[in-house]
Amino acid sequence: MTVEQITAEAMSLPASTRAELADQLVVSLGDEMDTELENLWVMEAERRFAELVEGSAKGVPLNDGLAAGRRALAE
Repeated sequence: MTVEQITAEAMSLPASTRAELADQLVVSLGDEMDTELENLWVMEAERRFAELVEGSAKGVPLNDGLAAGRRALAE
């Protein structure tokens, strides 16, 4: 099976199952990816914070964000 075939198969899964699969794949990469992924998340957090400070992005109340995430995972 090719990567493209695996990807196509995975994309047909429900969102919650895809999220679980993605998590398992990331975990399988081990410690060598931990530092790189952590750095990427820090950069993303800094970018988002800067957008909030500049006013180019608007914050969402926690409960609204959690509800939206739950709805997306339920699909």
